[in-house]
Amino acid sequence: MRIYKPIFWNKPKNFITLILLPISFLLQIFVLFKKKFYKAKKFNIPILCVGNIYIGGTGKTPISLFLANELKLLGKKPVIIKKFNSNLKVFYSKYKLINPEKFQNKDILAFAGIGNPENFFDLLIENGLNVKKSIPYPDHYDFKRNEILEIIDQAKEKNYTILTTEKDLSRIQNFKFSEIYSCDVSLEIENKSHLMTLIKKIYD
Repeated sequence: MRIYKPIFWNKPKNFITLILLPISFLLQIFVLFKKKFYKAKKFNIPILCVGNIYIGGTGKTPISLFLANELKLLGKKPVIIKKFNSNLKVFYSKYKLINPEKFQNKDILAFAGIGNPENFFDLLIENGLNVKKSIPYPDHYDFKRNEILEIIDQAKEKNYTILTTEKDLSRIQNFKFSEIYSCDVSLEIENKSHLMTLIKKIYD
């Protein structure tokens, strides 16, 4: 199933958002009633939740891995599972390119098949990379060999360097194309020290 982020999400106060506004109110009422009558379940182990309003491609996997590694440093044995929870303490994170200078002074063709590919394209531009063309694909896109060959042909015609996400590059690694690169990124969590303090309290 191909899942695209609705285009109108990037355009506040448009006609579609006004139509959906009453539905959002009904949803909020439903959530309030659910919280009031829902019986919370208690577990004998500490639980941390990682989530986002998007279905995929927004960093849940690297954040989960980051937390798992931090917990291992504390001598814990973390396990990652999938589950929904609406009662959360929210922390925000952002990506940072580790080696943007490697691709500076080059014309870039970027493609991505994640939940919000525009974030990837914007990250490249914010780091001073000259993105000449960007090609978004649906989240978890199953790339075909001929599609990648077409991207390579477009890049060769314009002498572009091809960049994609680490996740997308791993999806096409079986094709063994040497013309495609990914950018190394690091994850920065706002108020990381506070987050780790809360985590340590959970385990105490």
